[in-house]
Amino acid sequence: MINSIVYGLLASIFLVLITRIIIQLSKRFTQIGMGLAYGSLGVKLFFLGIFTVLLKGEIENSIVYATIILMSIIYCNAYTFLALTKK
Repeated sequence: MINSIVYGLLASIFLVLITRIIIQLSKRFTQIGMGLAYGSLGVKLFFLGIFTVLLKGEIENSIVYATIILMSIIYCNAYTFLALTKK
C-alpha cells in the first residue's frame, strides 16, 4: 500500500508541475491560453498512461493509486481553468 501512495504522489507532483508551467506560459502568451490548457491535459494523460503501464506490477493497491491520481487531475484542471479565466 505504501508503494501505491508513493507512486500516486510522485505522479501527482508531476501533474502539478506541468500545470504551474502551463499557467506561466499562458501568462506570457495570452492568446493561446485555452489551447495550452487542453494540450497540457493531453500531455498529462499521456504521461499518466505510460507511468501506470510501466508500474503496473509495482502498484499494490490500485484503488488508492487511482484515487490520488483522480484528486490531482481534478485539482489541476480546476486550477488551470480558474487561473486562465481570472482577469
